[in-house]
Amino acid sequence: MIRTPWKELLTIPTLIRRNRKSIETYQDAKLRSLVADVYSSNVFYRRLWDEAGFDPGSFKGIADLHHLPPLTKPQLKEPASLLREKPPARGRMVWHTTSGSSGEPFELVRSWHEERFLTVIRYWMMRNLGTRPTFREARIRVPADFDWLDDWLLRLLNSLGLQRSRIFSCYEPPDSLWRQMAAYAPDVLRGYSETVARVARYGLDKGLRNIRPRFVLVGGEVCTRLMRQQISEAFHAPVYETYATTEVNLIGWSCPQSGLLHICDPSVIVEVLDDEGRPVAEGEPGSLVVTALHLRVMPFVRFMVGDRVVKGPAPCPCGAPFGTLRSIDGREIDRLKLSNGSTLHAYELLNILLEFGLADGWMRQYQLVQDEPGAIEVRIWPLRPPGPGVVEEIATRLEQRTSGTPVRIKLVDKMELDAGGKFHLCRCSI
Repeated sequence: MIRTPWKELLTIPTLIRRNRKSIETYQDAKLRSLVADVYSSNVFYRRLWDEAGFDPGSFKGIADLHHLPPLTKPQLKEPASLLREKPPARGRMVWHTTSGSSGEPFELVRSWHEERFLTVIRYWMMRNLGTRPTFREARIRVPADFDWLDDWLLRLLNSLGLQRSRIFSCYEPPDSLWRQMAAYAPDVLRGYSETVARVARYGLDKGLRNIRPRFVLVGGEVCTRLMRQQISEAFHAPVYETYATTEVNLIGWSCPQSGLLHICDPSVIVEVLDDEGRPVAEGEPGSLVVTALHLRVMPFVRFMVGDRVVKGPAPCPCGAPFGTLRSIDGREIDRLKLSNGSTLHAYELLNILLEFGLADGWMRQYQLVQDEPGAIEVRIWPLRPPGPGVVEEIATRLEQRTSGTPVRIKLVDKMELDAGGKFHLCRCSI
């Protein structure tokens, strides 16, 4: 049976209190061990790397990482092929299914030990935001298809008043969610960005002030400054962001001092690459590529997540030794096809909508929709009717960025979530 070396859990807390060089040394050692093990035990990766001419004997660590070909989602038509040759017995494995928000959902697996190891790392990282084991946590998400308390460890912790958590369905209407959470009185509120923002907007509309968490954690989808403003005002609490994927668990979390996203360096190596696969400079956007350092049953080595991010400095200006991301701009597939044949990433238009949304606060939410090339629809859910000429001004500003591609603005009375309970700022079906 494959076991994660638990003694490393004693190393990581001291590691994150040291300097950047210590973290990079740790990552180098873990990466060398990971690559050697994956090459010897995983048929899929061995074939992929051999085809790229990779020589495992000469691999030195992070400096040589670019010699390994990136792993893309289209290559994972049979995710089970990522499993090592002799995985542990199924009874000791934990299965997950990705949300499929990229249109490519698949099932993945980790050993029980890997799952626990990542959970502990995530908890330690979250302590940087003030999380404590005695806090009551409310989670707004898709109703779980399992019982959290079926796990003996969680039952034990709950009986001691630790790690208490309750799930609230993101499909519930905002008024119902507000009532339920007010009765629960959470210390921490967390959930999908737009779903939490919907509940926040309900509280603001009704003038309610009876949910006062210490802080709010959002994730699972892009959180705009407009959403963050609404959430902070409604719950009178700071709003922090977590960035994670089903495949590798936690990737980053908000730094309260700098406003950047700390990268979870003890468990992942993050690269930000341009369209030619070269590392981008600090402050530049690119595709996120991640390597999970502690996953061996189903490894993810140079996995292209499918998100567009902006690279930040390393280490963080706050003094922590972590690398950073400046922002998460959305999914790579959120590219709009313009009438002149070129493409434009959705965030360039979303930034214009954000500017208007923050200006006088008349927007609840907005969304870009494209169902055919050369035409873009902007859906706006207003708090109140826009001022004279505002809609026309928005369309003009947007069309200046779309090279004349027509933009139609439509005012709506609600926004739809997808089947996974998430909201997408851009919905492109072509």
